[in-house]
Amino acid sequence: MRPYWNLPPENYFRRSGPEWFLNLLNGMDSLTRARILFIFWRAWHLRNDVVHGKGDAKVSASVEFLRSYWESWIQIQYVSQNGKGKFEFPSAHLDPAAVADAPSWGLPPQGWAKLNSDASFDPVTGETTVGYIIRNCRGEVLLTGWCKLPIWPYVLKQRKPRFWPV
Repeated sequence: MRPYWNLPPENYFRRSGPEWFLNLLNGMDSLTRARILFIFWRAWHLRNDVVHGKGDAKVSASVEFLRSYWESWIQIQYVSQNGKGKFEFPSAHLDPAAVADAPSWGLPPQGWAKLNSDASFDPVTGETTVGYIIRNCRGEVLLTGWCKLPIWPYVLKQRKPRFWPV
């Protein structure tokens, strides 16, 4: 993909600890971060083809697939309705790098750290996970992590809040 996309150097992709991938993504702009996720998503498809499929998927075909899929994905992000009930699509050659990113996260005040977290719950299995990241006032990652919380099969029926140590 390097001939088509501006990607970080190869040494950035070396496992340097348990959260190397989160740290890799944290250091990228949103455009590069999305492209890296697309590459990993497609690499997983190739892996699945080898393990569970025929094993004949070609990397070159995946490159073309990613280029085409990326182009479609970018276009969908910037579709606008023209007032006549029709949608206007941008040029097929829209340069995603020219699209300015809206800030999605703000730095904490000087001398402070900011904790962002997210959680997921599977109502079928009762499995719950939580992820977190702490950044300082310069946006540098101080700590990241995730964990599974104890299964609580009746969590949706509880009226009192429950808290678990993370």
